Amino acid sequence: MELRYVKFDYFKRKFYIKYEVKSRILKSFMYSDQLLNATRYLAFYQKIKIIRIGNKNQHTNRCFESGRTHGIITKTRYSRFKFRTESYKGNIAGFQRVS
Repeated sequence: MELRYVKFDYFKRKFYIKYEVKSRILKSFMYSDQLLNATRYLAFYQKIKIIRIGNKNQHTNRCFESGRTHGIITKTRYSRFKFRTESYKGNIAGFQRVS
């Protein structure tokens, strides 16, 4: 069941990458004072119509191994439990056991 959430999160990230540039350009058109109001309104309307799945706020950081959402270390994308076990084994470069 956790694998389904990981796949859906990957799907959301793909949509974000696809619509990021278009969204930023439309936003700059919306707040530009040099354009006509009709053009600004058209940019506003088109920005509303962009798929909401492409929102950056909907991304969830998940662990690669376990699929946990809490306690994720952003550099490695591992949960704190998996990070601890993998670093003890020596599988993560640059991290080692303290004692």
